[in-house]
Amino acid sequence: LTLLSTIAAQAASAIENVQLFQERERRINELSILNEVARDLTATLDASSLMERLLGHVMQFTNAASGSIFRYDRQRLGLRLLATQGIRDTATIRELAQTWPLDRGLMGRAARTHQSLLIPDVALEPDYVRLNARVQSELIVPILKEDQLLGAITISSHLVHGFAADDMRFVEQLASQAAIALDNSRLYDEAQTRVLQLDTLNQLGNVLSAALDVTSIFETLYERITNFFEVYAFYIALADKENNRIVFPLMVEIDEATGEENRVLNQYAPWGRGLTGHVLGSSQPLLIRDMADPQYADLVNNANHTGTNRAPGAWMAAPLLVGNETIGLLSVQSYQVGAYTQEHLLFLTTLAHHAAVAIQNARLFGQIRGFNEELERVVADRTEELAAANRELVVRNQRLEELYQISHQLTTTLELDEILQRGLQLVTSIGGVQRGSVMLKDLQSGQLVYQATVGRPSVVAKGTPTPFQSEGLLGWVVRERQGIMVNDVLADSRWAKNAHWGSGVRSLISVPLLSGEDLLGVVNLTHPDPNHFDEGHLRLISTVANEMSIAIHNATLYSFITEQFEREAAALRVQEAEASKLNAVLGSITDGVLVFDFDHRVILMNSAAEGLLGASAQQLLGLQMPQSLQHLDLAPDALQLLTQLTTLPTLPLGSKPWQNRFQLTNQVVNVIVSRVSSVQREMLGVVMTFRDVTKEVEVDRMKSEFISLVSHEMKTPMTSIKGYTDLILMGS
Repeated sequence: LTLLSTIAAQAASAIENVQLFQERERRINELSILNEVARDLTATLDASSLMERLLGHVMQFTNAASGSIFRYDRQRLGLRLLATQGIRDTATIRELAQTWPLDRGLMGRAARTHQSLLIPDVALEPDYVRLNARVQSELIVPILKEDQLLGAITISSHLVHGFAADDMRFVEQLASQAAIALDNSRLYDEAQTRVLQLDTLNQLGNVLSAALDVTSIFETLYERITNFFEVYAFYIALADKENNRIVFPLMVEIDEATGEENRVLNQYAPWGRGLTGHVLGSSQPLLIRDMADPQYADLVNNANHTGTNRAPGAWMAAPLLVGNETIGLLSVQSYQVGAYTQEHLLFLTTLAHHAAVAIQNARLFGQIRGFNEELERVVADRTEELAAANRELVVRNQRLEELYQISHQLTTTLELDEILQRGLQLVTSIGGVQRGSVMLKDLQSGQLVYQATVGRPSVVAKGTPTPFQSEGLLGWVVRERQGIMVNDVLADSRWAKNAHWGSGVRSLISVPLLSGEDLLGVVNLTHPDPNHFDEGHLRLISTVANEMSIAIHNATLYSFITEQFEREAAALRVQEAEASKLNAVLGSITDGVLVFDFDHRVILMNSAAEGLLGASAQQLLGLQMPQSLQHLDLAPDALQLLTQLTTLPTLPLGSKPWQNRFQLTNQVVNVIVSRVSSVQREMLGVVMTFRDVTKEVEVDRMKSEFISLVSHEMKTPMTSIKGYTDLILMGS
């Protein structure tokens, strides 16, 4: 037992020595890192590079899987990412790059309360914002200087209880060093800003004093302001008190996602009680750090213009003062709340003073120059107007004569080929070319087919379909339904070279042939030299194409009517022949035939039916049964028969013919009723056949009477013989 106690004491002493040694090594490592960070602080003022190196020390010392350092942005009232390591997911980096509000997650709590947070297991924290599924524990330390928040350090581990209290103590020491670095960087940035402001004001004063053009002054102001401010929208407003309105000569909005500028020039708005009207009326600068602030609600709600399509987060404006007169204002906006400070407003006000003087000088110079230019312009305009009127009159007369000749030539014929050839000759003459073509759209295939050509290679004979569908210049003309002039096809991305165009094509005009909204075809002219055509060619050829479209439409309509007439005439002849055959067949049938359509109207009746019914076809054809029977002068038997037949129920589809025999006064008629259906099994009508079976019935009756009489006569003597025979046999 004594031996074991001695061994245990020695083991405890050894373990304690090891722990003391490890603690000593840890402290040495801490001091080494702190010393290295202190050296870095004196070597540079670049906050980003300092934070990157400091974060590397933190992650190496704590064995963290990932980490980030944030800087507190007083304007946006949130944390902005300065450095990050160990995070490879781009979505997570994008999320961290956004302004992190102080009311979000554990990092927001640590920054808001100025207290470090050691989280052994993030799964147990309801406020934790999970950006990485592998993170199990986290350490967050705010960066403070004299209880003023400057930023935050956050490190993560993939293990539960990945960090200890010693890790938090060490990171807090480094956070104190980081606070010094961030504060020094802030002071340096402020000094640089002051220098930039003075330099900007000096350069702007020199530029504006030499500028005598208002537009260049506006552009210079915008360029200088965007170099100094974070600007997502900018506008200049000028007071137009005579017309009780506000003029906006320049408005610029920058897309936050793409950085693309959207410029709007020379807009007008009525003089209002909103933001712009307030600054112009009060002649005082105005800064709104948060557009949702209730104290500015009346101004914001009555604003007639803010310069942005979407609501800004911060708004700032300074008046343009010349003496005691406010001639306008400069305004900048940001989508971020708190983007501007009083220092920004002071600098913008100083810029506005310089700009107001420059704008007033440019206006005065512009007025003087305008008077001189107006006099010169009036004289030149009068001279040019007379010359232009004479030239235009000559050109109009020539165009009217040409159009008259064109219209006359195209309307003197209805032959499509002749119209196309004449029209093509006219447009090639107008365009001064030797090569052209007319393509018409095939209604069945939708392809463009060559119908007339001039100077084309033999491969494009009449009737040849083009290989172009929706691509190339022809495809563009077909889709857009408008003419196109190409000065050089080789410089146009829509050009699709093909043997159908021939060789040496550089200039091209292609005009659609339209009838209302319908595309009839396309007229094409080509020339081997670039820049051969001008707008005058395009307008005149488009006019000729309109005339050609009308002529083509008329010719097509004439051809269609002619073909339709011929087809209908042929069909009528065939129908007449069939009707003649049918009448001949019906006339040769001894049975009566009566045909009704689906509306119970008599459409066919042969002579046998006329004899049986005692009514002529002229009386019954076209009449609707049985409603019209009461108006007919028919024999009672015929009237009774027709009434019974036409009031029969409709035969169902697929049923067998209905057959019955009717006893009239002097006749017996056998009637068969059959349904007539189309190939699609639709009801077309009813066919009734009548047969006079009076003789057959009479013969049957006589035959029956004869058989009955013979049978009776034969039965009478046989009875007597049988009776006597029975008596003899009985011995009577």
